[in-house]
Amino acid sequence: MDEVSPPSWGKAVHEFCAAVGIPVPPPPTAEQRADFEAWMRDGDAQVEAIRARRRDAA
Repeated sequence: MDEVSPPSWGKAVHEFCAAVGIPVPPPPTAEQRADFEAWMRDGDAQVEAIRARRRDAA
């Protein structure tokens, strides 16, 4: 994946769409991808906070 063009969907997405009979969606925009990555980082931070609380409680 290069930084200029957004990634295309993988084989699994194409197979899923074909299996359920829906069209393959357009690839995410750079803004959508950045939002998704920020959401994932936030989730990672929440999991780390939970783990830290459990370590501290033990």
